Amino acid sequence: DEATRVRLLLAATRDALADPARVLALGRQVYRDHRGGDPDAALRALLSMARAYTALGRHREAVGTAARAVALVGPEGSARDQARAHASQGDALFGAGRVAA
Repeated sequence: DEATRVRLLLAATRDALADPARVLALGRQVYRDHRGGDPDAALRALLSMARAYTALGRHREAVGTAARAVALVGPEGSARDQARAHASQGDALFGAGRVAA
């Protein structure tokens, strides 16, 4: 819906402006609203949240959120969504100092 689209665009803008706390708040709201109905919106929210957690130094939460994104996409998801989710997981693991993982 339009409100979700605006929230996701605002989260991307706040991400570009280095405002991870606001990105996290927006991502949580979108995820709560769409985790059971719109997988694309839920995925975009999880990816935004994982980046925000990393920027805030909350690495355990970043890793967990990125893992939820990978699980949401699953093996049947599009190659693009799988790449985005796995890249997010890799970034979160790297930020947590878990390079070997």
